[in-house]
Amino acid sequence: MQKYKELYDLSREVFAEELNRSARLNEKATRYITVITFLLGVFAFFGKHILASILPPGNPLELLLTLVTAAVLVLLVITWFFAFRVLRVTWLRKIPIDADMFNNNRLIDAYYAYSRGIKEWWEFNRDKGDLKSCALNHAYDLIRVTVVLFVILCVLFTIHAWFD
Repeated sequence: MQKYKELYDLSREVFAEELNRSARLNEKATRYITVITFLLGVFAFFGKHILASILPPGNPLELLLTLVTAAVLVLLVITWFFAFRVLRVTWLRKIPIDADMFNNNRLIDAYYAYSRGIKEWWEFNRDKGDLKSCALNHAYDLIRVTVVLFVILCVLFTIHAWFD
């Protein structure tokens, strides 16, 4: 009986950890959205000045500046949507309270049945968490690419201002 009790306790711990993982992913997505919103604000401030000075493009450098500016804007918006996808409401399974399970069955059978059920609910929640994690990884990768492009944009604009 002790091994089934241990299995039940372990199942509950693993299940609780998966619920915590989902909460941590949501917290991280919220931080990413804050960073993305800040980058959008900085981009809007500088992008307005950049576009006002280079539109319509008159030389290859101005055309490159226009393309990089558009790429940064598109990437910021796409990144924002990936981060928000993580925060989309997902219904995770919880361990049900079923007193009849313990009243109508031997304790060892109840432990085993709950352990099997918890495993199924954990797998369901893990799959949902993996989808969130994948979207968050995409958002992180896109933030990195966007920051690099934003730095390139700043360098190109500095070169443009220097030679203008």
